[in-house]
Amino acid sequence: MKVYKFKCKSCGATRYEKIGEHTYRCQYCGYKEEVFFEKDFEPEVEEVEEETVSQVEYKIPKYSLIKMIMCIMFGYFGVHRFMEGKIFTGIIFLCTYGLFGIGYVIDLIRIIGEFVREYKRINREKL
Repeated sequence: MKVYKFKCKSCGATRYEKIGEHTYRCQYCGYKEEVFFEKDFEPEVEEVEEETVSQVEYKIPKYSLIKMIMCIMFGYFGVHRFMEGKIFTGIIFLCTYGLFGIGYVIDLIRIIGEFVREYKRINREKL
């Protein structure tokens, strides 16, 4: 299988599969793009086996994973709120011990949901 290397507009990955004369599909997020290259430019081509491509495709959203870990470990103190840029609610979480635990549980469920959605978006074709 030929893999064409240029940057995806959707996820930033650099592995494309040619599916038409000028149509390419990102192997990470499935974004289909019609690309017309300049006369002298051709993307770098790599010949890979089908198995090696499928092993590389799964990606974990790093920021969502870090935010989830911070919420689990320090959620009662509002650290995840500070990470999101929500300073006021972060201070409230800090002073009320995660809104007496209720806000912590709600945020934990919300952040886990965000992580799962982001993971599915990045690995759309394989799930």
